[in-house]
Amino acid sequence: MSISGWRLARDHRAAAFVSIHLNASDRHTAQGTETWLHTRHSARSKRLTDHVQARVLAVTKLRDRGVKAKGLGVLSPNSHDPQTACCLVEVSFLDRVDEEQKLLKPDYQNAVASAIGDAVGDYLAAPAASSAMAEAVAREAEFEDAIAAAAVARRPARSKVPRTKPAAKPRARHAASALRSGGEQHRAGRPKDAARNAPSDRVSAENSYIFAEVLTPKRQELLHELVPTAPLVAMLVTSTAAQTQSELRDVQAAAGKLGQQVRIFNVSSDGEIDAAFAAIVDQQIGGLIVQPDQFFTVRRDQLVLLTTRHAIPTIFGWREFAVAGGLMSYGTSLRAAYRQIAMYAGRILKGEKPADLPVQQATAFEMVVNLKAAKALGVTIPTGILLRADEVIE
Repeated sequence: MSISGWRLARDHRAAAFVSIHLNASDRHTAQGTETWLHTRHSARSKRLTDHVQARVLAVTKLRDRGVKAKGLGVLSPNSHDPQTACCLVEVSFLDRVDEEQKLLKPDYQNAVASAIGDAVGDYLAAPAASSAMAEAVAREAEFEDAIAAAAVARRPARSKVPRTKPAAKPRARHAASALRSGGEQHRAGRPKDAARNAPSDRVSAENSYIFAEVLTPKRQELLHELVPTAPLVAMLVTSTAAQTQSELRDVQAAAGKLGQQVRIFNVSSDGEIDAAFAAIVDQQIGGLIVQPDQFFTVRRDQLVLLTTRHAIPTIFGWREFAVAGGLMSYGTSLRAAYRQIAMYAGRILKGEKPADLPVQQATAFEMVVNLKAAKALGVTIPTGILLRADEVIE
């Protein structure tokens, strides 16, 4: 289990986190399956742990060593979001010949993996775990439903995947739409590399479930509401995102309606981000939209620092930016998205083909306003925005 694993779960406020291990003993006589909680565990963690222990034990058919509690750092409440259920499973003992022989068999490995996937699915399907999703869906405004419906309507129907040749390994197909032309771009660095524009096959909340680009015109409207007198605003995008060209088309269309010009800065490195901000300041651009993409998500702290340092009113795509000190965010809920991906993982582990799984449209949206950041920037948040916000950070 790498440190980056629990950090990823924490940063994205994962619904569930399972650390998978193999055990060992100095005496070489211990045997069985056990699952661990932190000593300061939540009720959620206890439910997840019980599901994991029961499912894995049904496959290993080893001695039931039970559910135990210990102050393990990887499970510490300080390392995770309060809503994340956490546990650590010790599948069996490597230093026992009989258990080692079983672990070497691919069928056994797959059965254990499926059991863990089933356990996560059991936990997420329980009423206590799914209530948060129901609450998030209930908060949706009518205009958000209309945006989601429009996104589904404008996407072409998926053609059935030919099965003439088996893939090297199962992978979920990228759900983002193909690149489309449109939108003037101001490159902050080296020329566009066509190879980087190819859609990715990675499965992630950002590119396989959220379709966050659909909401970019809404972010544009909110920024206009925030800085209505600014004749020019900017948008930071990256050509590594498959949705970039379709977003640019929508942005330029919305710009005409709002009467507010948008200058596009296409970046693909930290240096290009710095150069873009220098240009934004030099050109006295009144506001900024940051494209919701993993390229920017992993540079969250850098972007928040730059927008604060240069006093640029900025709207981001995800709550995590506002929590980190950004002015405002509007977009789909990463937490709800990762719950859905956990469901996908469970179904794939149980044998379903990734290409056969349906493409899901995001349904949970959230607007977050950081008043502390607004004060630092000298920006007054309109009452209309505050009244519509799902969360106001003070």
